[in-house]
Amino acid sequence: MPTVTVTAAEGEKLLVRLQKRTVKASVVTQHGFDEAGNPAVTTSLGPKVTTWPDQSIETFASESRQYTVDADNRVVVEPNPS
Repeated sequence: MPTVTVTAAEGEKLLVRLQKRTVKASVVTQHGFDEAGNPAVTTSLGPKVTTWPDQSIETFASESRQYTVDADNRVVVEPNPS
């Protein structure tokens, strides 16, 4: 698996989010009425949706870190102003 090196410049603080791909079917809810005219709700599975939830969040300053990435894992780097 490829390795990514993230380096913070002198005096810079970075916020690193390690994210993992999640694919699951969406849920479709339909509101309507049954044969007797009573309100009814039906749910069914819709198209698959890909999300990238955070697995961990790390902050570091003025150093380097290495992370493993692949098609299912990614690294998001943001400046940390605090």
